[in-house]
Amino acid sequence: MKVSRRSITILVIVAITAVLAVATLPNWRWFLGADRIESQLLEETPIGSSEDQVLAHLRANGLKPAPLWRGSVEPNTIYPPNTIAGNRYTIIFTTSVEAFYVFGQDQRLVEIAVRKTTDAL
Repeated sequence: MKVSRRSITILVIVAITAVLAVATLPNWRWFLGADRIESQLLEETPIGSSEDQVLAHLRANGLKPAPLWRGSVEPNTIYPPNTIAGNRYTIIFTTSVEAFYVFGQDQRLVEIAVRKTTDAL
C-alpha cells in the first residue's frame, strides 16, 4: 500500500493542529485523569504552602476559589467539604473537576484531592 503525498500532508496538518490546540487551550489540564491533575496541582502548590499562596495561585490562573471551610475533618474522609477550585467542560457529556485543598490548623496545605465526575444519560 503506497501512501500519497496528500495523505502525509493531511496527517502532518492534523498533528500540528492538535499540538497547537493542546498548547493554547488555557484549561487543558482539566482533561487529564484525576491523578495527573492532582500531581500537577501539587507541583504548583506544594505541601506546606500557605492558604494565601494557594489562593493567590488559583486566582492568578483564572479560577474562582470557593470560600474556605473551617472545621475538623474526620480521618479517612475522601472529599472534605472545602472545595476550593474546579472546572467544568463539555465534549459530549459534562465533566466536572473539583480540587479539594486541605489545610492544617497552621493554615498550611497538607493535602490535595481531585474528584472528576461525568454526567451521563
